[in-house]
Amino acid sequence: MIETCMSTFSRSDRKRADIVDAAERLFLGEGYGAISMDRIAAEAAASKRTVYNHFATKEELFRAVVERLYTAVLDGAAVPAVGGTAAEVLRGFAEAVVAHMTRPRFQALIRLVIAENVRFPEITSIYFAAGKEPAVGRLSTWLAEEARAGRLAVDNPTLAAQQFFGSIKEPLFWPRLLGLETLHEPGIVIENAVTIFLARYGRPLIP
Repeated sequence: MIETCMSTFSRSDRKRADIVDAAERLFLGEGYGAISMDRIAAEAAASKRTVYNHFATKEELFRAVVERLYTAVLDGAAVPAVGGTAAEVLRGFAEAVVAHMTRPRFQALIRLVIAENVRFPEITSIYFAAGKEPAVGRLSTWLAEEARAGRLAVDNPTLAAQQFFGSIKEPLFWPRLLGLETLHEPGIVIENAVTIFLARYGRPLIP
């Protein structure tokens, strides 16, 4: 009985993954508005009922696509459980972001959101809530903890996290997204971002 339940659960998980795979291919390849749940069902070799059993709406399915595309950056930006200087942790965050934003599928997601935001503003909200904000939140949570411990002088962790990521994306991500050559080596950009950040925040708060 237990084996049967586990087998059913595994089949259900696999089918859900197939549906998300299909949605990702279609959304990133043809756009959000052009794709129906019927198309996704056909691409996933699933019935429409099966698709709706897993995802009640197309918005929910788009959220699943965004969450999965951001899994890599969230996994790569894990804070070490023990040890690690602030510079090492920040460098780890930066390297995870650079690896993530150079992926063609992530760039396709950003192009999709920008192109279809006017017609479907909900996808921008989903993108921020399911992808961008959790990524920024991972760093801002760590910054807040460091500030409480008196190791960093961060009074607005969210703003500090956004500015840190911005110092990396401006020279490395936006040119690439627009089809231009990047002018700087990622390693140099990361080291400069960490150095500048710690020059501003790398000291105890003064009462």
